[in-house]
Amino acid sequence: MKHILLIITAFLCLGTSSAQKASVINGTCPFKDGDSVYLASIASGGLVPVDSCLVKNGKFTLKETVNVTSLRALLVIENKMPVAATDFIIEPGVTLTVSFKNNSIEIPNSKSNEVWFKLSDYEQAQTKKIEQMWSQLSDSTLSIQQRLSAKQKIDSITYSTYSEYAKVISGNIPSNISGFLLWQHYSKLSESDLNKIMEQMKKKSPSDPYYQTLAQRFKAEEETSVGKDFKEIALVDMSGNMKRLSSVVKENKLVLVDFWASWCRPCIAEMPNVRKVYAAYHSKGLEIYGVSLDENQLNWQTAVQRLGMNWIQVSDLKGWQSKAAQTYNIQSIPSTLLIDSNGKIVAKNLRGEELEKKIAEILK
Repeated sequence: MKHILLIITAFLCLGTSSAQKASVINGTCPFKDGDSVYLASIASGGLVPVDSCLVKNGKFTLKETVNVTSLRALLVIENKMPVAATDFIIEPGVTLTVSFKNNSIEIPNSKSNEVWFKLSDYEQAQTKKIEQMWSQLSDSTLSIQQRLSAKQKIDSITYSTYSEYAKVISGNIPSNISGFLLWQHYSKLSESDLNKIMEQMKKKSPSDPYYQTLAQRFKAEEETSVGKDFKEIALVDMSGNMKRLSSVVKENKLVLVDFWASWCRPCIAEMPNVRKVYAAYHSKGLEIYGVSLDENQLNWQTAVQRLGMNWIQVSDLKGWQSKAAQTYNIQSIPSTLLIDSNGKIVAKNLRGEELEKKIAEILK
């Protein structure tokens, strides 16, 4: 099964947090009394401790409240060094019986973990195949035909893996694990597989929180696609005044809505291009409506001044929870859309030369 490959050292430097007692992990292990066992969530920066305890008589108990089915890590620490680490699925209000064996765990009577472990083993096997093919693909001593064959095999393995994701998700609807796996892998599924699964979830698991979130995202994406009427944004500007997108659209020939943040490096890198089109086309009818996903007002306003963003700037300082970001299904930044004088969205997510070319085309 798949083991966690994360920064254990960083994890050990973090403190534990008290958790409300709802989901319970009762474990047995072959480790010494006094060894520490940690339950941790898995974040982009590493492991975040949720609960911990000491091994006593080969047993331990950990607890956490979770609102949705989630991936968690178990680590056993002896003399400040990890001696075992593995991941597993935790579900709201479910008590699990966990047994450590040979640096892996067994969790009987847990359908979600049975599916997770089986899929993890499959992924590991597929990854090994791909690694072998990558070594051939990068081997300059092989012929072009041999390297092309390796690339085709990589594509075939990848396609098979994504197809397996769809098969496992579809085959476990309704269940807690199906929504979790859909959330993990939806971007890798083919359009037909994704549509089929979403329809299954709608009929059999309409209350699944992962399905509901994705359904809302897909709806927002469809309703704000190119050719559709723009959706209203009403946020305060840097002077504290309400500034509606509708009023800006009404007063200009073309509006560039620019989602960005002071902490976003790609946004900062793109800003010279935005300044360039503003300087060239503002007098011809272009206005920019900048929507910041900052949470700190000082950082936001300082960045605006430092970067010379002399156009409309608004924010609710709610970061990714911004109503504007949710309305337009903004999942990454920088993200842009162009709105013409009729209120139609005419382009999305253009940058650099492509952005300037499209603006020039409309305002010619």
